[in-house]
Amino acid sequence: MSAHVSGRVVMKSYLSGMPECKFGMNDKIVIDKQGKGGADEAAGKSGGGGGKQSVAIDDCTFHQCVRLSKFDAERSISFIPPDGECELMRYRSTKDIILPFRVIPLVREVGRT
Repeated sequence: MSAHVSGRVVMKSYLSGMPECKFGMNDKIVIDKQGKGGADEAAGKSGGGGGKQSVAIDDCTFHQCVRLSKFDAERSISFIPPDGECELMRYRSTKDIILPFRVIPLVREVGRT
């Protein structure tokens, strides 16, 4: 059985001026700790990372307003939002997904008459 997650981040912006907005993935702690305690500790494998796991994203595409250099360096999404609604990000993940339920087929073969 396989599973994948496909998602997108859609935002509506009605801010005045040109504010810089920023948000991070939920593994920001992992990235920050890599320089201090090593990747294994930060990923929770040696118990020092508090059980935090990194997010495995297979592919993602960003709106043109996103600063890609910030994402590559800090794993944070930094941008100056355009007015109105836009799709900020589209992503897909196929690794380490916990399924909410499992479908087990039950087939009963009935003899032909």
